[in-house]
Amino acid sequence: MSNRPSPPTVEGSPEPKARIEETGTIQVSCLCSGAIEKSVLALYQKSDPLSGHACRRSEDLRERAIRYYGARLCINGKPERRVWCHITGQWQPESHVEVTHIVPFFVISFGNICELLFGNKSDEVDKQQNTLVLLDDVKHWYDRHELVIVPWNATENPVTRWRTDVFPSIHDQLLHLTDTFSDLDGKELIFHNRNRPSPRFLYFNFIMTLVRIKDLEKKGWRDIWARYYEQHPFPTPEPYMRKSMILALATHFESTDMHVIESWIVGNGFDPPLNGPLATEIARQVHMVIEDQYVQQQREEEEEDSTDEEEDTDEEEDTDEEEDTDEEG
Repeated sequence: MSNRPSPPTVEGSPEPKARIEETGTIQVSCLCSGAIEKSVLALYQKSDPLSGHACRRSEDLRERAIRYYGARLCINGKPERRVWCHITGQWQPESHVEVTHIVPFFVISFGNICELLFGNKSDEVDKQQNTLVLLDDVKHWYDRHELVIVPWNATENPVTRWRTDVFPSIHDQLLHLTDTFSDLDGKELIFHNRNRPSPRFLYFNFIMTLVRIKDLEKKGWRDIWARYYEQHPFPTPEPYMRKSMILALATHFESTDMHVIESWIVGNGFDPPLNGPLATEIARQVHMVIEDQYVQQQREEEEEDSTDEEEDTDEEEDTDEEEDTDEEG
C-alpha cells in the first residue's frame, strides 16, 4: 500500500491551461555558437524526464552528486548504504534518497536555452552544482512547488548557507512517524564539505516556484507572495539570470503582478537583454515543460494508487479464499 501523501487542497479548481500545439522555430544563433533552430514540439519530446536519454544522465549524475557533496556514510573508510539528505540533515537509507535536478531536464538537453537563461555559467547546469540530495518524500514536495530553498542570510554574498522554507499547505504532512514538514520550515541545510549548489539555479527554482503556485492557485499563495515581497531572500546585486528572461518567465500566462516581480529581480539579472519575441517564446517553452512535468507526476501517482488498490483487492480475495477453506476443513 502506498504511503505517499495526497496533494494539498487548492483554492478553486482551475481548468487546464490552453496549449498552443503549433509553433515556429526559434532563431538563437545570434546568442549561441552555431546556427540553432529547435521547434517547441521537438523540445518537449526530447526533454521528457522519463525518456531513456534523460534517465541515463540522471543515473550518472546521482553518484557524481553524492561524491561531490560527500553524502555517503563511511565507517572506518568503508562506504555504507546510507546517504545524507541536505534538507532533513539526517542519514537515510540509500533506497529512500534521490538526487534531484534543481533546474530540470530541458535545460540540460538544450544548451542554447541554458545559455539564454544563465549566460556564461550555462555549462554548470549539467554538473553537480545543479543537484540536491533529498529524502524521497522531501523531493516529492520539492518537485510540486511546496517548498523552496533560499539563502540563510540575505546579506551574505557569496551564499554558503541555505535554509528551507516550507509552505503552510504541507506543514501537517507527516515526514516521519512523529515529525511533520513544519519541523523543516526555516531549518538550515547541512552539507558535509565546502561544495554547494549554484545560487543561480536555486534562484531560478525560487522564481518558478512562486510563478507556479499562482498558476495552480495553490492554497495560501497570496500570503507567500506577500512574504517574499516584503523580505527579499536573495542577496543583491548578483547576476543570477538574464533580466529579460526573468521578466518573461514571471509574466507568462499573466501569472504575476509586475511590482512584485520587479522587487524580486532588482540587481539579480544581467544584460544584454533578449529581444521581446524571443524572450516571450523561450518563457512559454519553460512554462509548458514545467507544467507538463507536474501533470506527468500527477498521472504517475494516480497509476500507482490504482495499482495499490488492485493489489489490496487481490490480497483480500486470497484471504477470503483461505478462510473459506479453513471453515470447510
